[in-house]
Amino acid sequence: MKYKIQELTQKNLQKIWEGNFPRCNYTTEQIKYNFELKLFQYAAGRMYDLGFSSEITSAYRQDSNEDTSRSKQFQRLLLGYYGLPFTLTPFRSGLSSKRANRTQSKTTSDHIIGVTLTGQYVKNELDKRVNDNYKDLNRKILREAIKDMSHDFLPNHLWLWATCRITRNEHKAGNLERGDDAPGGKNPLKYKANFEHYKNAKLQIEVEAYK
Repeated sequence: MKYKIQELTQKNLQKIWEGNFPRCNYTTEQIKYNFELKLFQYAAGRMYDLGFSSEITSAYRQDSNEDTSRSKQFQRLLLGYYGLPFTLTPFRSGLSSKRANRTQSKTTSDHIIGVTLTGQYVKNELDKRVNDNYKDLNRKILREAIKDMSHDFLPNHLWLWATCRITRNEHKAGNLERGDDAPGGKNPLKYKANFEHYKNAKLQIEVEAYK
């Protein structure tokens, strides 16, 4: 079953993947190369850790659930922000709130899934494909996993980096909940991908095509 964000962004993101979108001059191969490079950089960091004791690496890695760990902040940027060689602006994503489309209010760009959650999701996928084994960067399984992710994972998950144009009032912390958790034990990715956090905002945010 597709998430709402997939349904709304599919047309634009397909054009972007194929290199046929206005003012987004990147080829499919360039997009794949950038993604593979970021995955390899993450893998290199994991391999480098193996030369040190956990006592030393813990100062950087901390607990896997620690939101403020330096490694999580790094992954947030490396994969969650720089996973693509360009920004999926609201225009490119094709998403806007109704208010942002119809009023003269000041607007801003909101990363729907969020850079931290996106970074975690991507890195977890690679971890799973290589059985969390980063002992050798030349291992065939690692090289193939990185290649495979750029071929089969990336084109179907470009929406992870999608942004939506919303008004400044809609984006205020007092209106739109922050963080990477979801209420009631819901899956955070599914929760955000179906815009439930927008629906549950104090000033409800309705999403439609960018105009």
